[in-house]
Amino acid sequence: MVDIVAFRKNMTEYCNCNDFYKTTECNFLEELGDACENYNLDKFNKVVLEYKSIKTLKLWQNKCFINLYQNMADNENDDLT
Repeated sequence: MVDIVAFRKNMTEYCNCNDFYKTTECNFLEELGDACENYNLDKFNKVVLEYKSIKTLKLWQNKCFINLYQNMADNENDDLT
């Protein structure tokens, strides 16, 4: 499961303490967070592909995105209420 609350808290803290909010990476992470929060696999793929078109990802980064995608897909239909 994706810990979106911790993600949002850390993004807010990090963006408030420096100029990270102005970067491509910050925009990418915000969009990725939205996709994860809504279990939107199509948006997740779109965001990752757009980022990969401007940045070369290392093998470990690709593995992280694959694992995150699989985790989202596995939990997509879980009822958390």
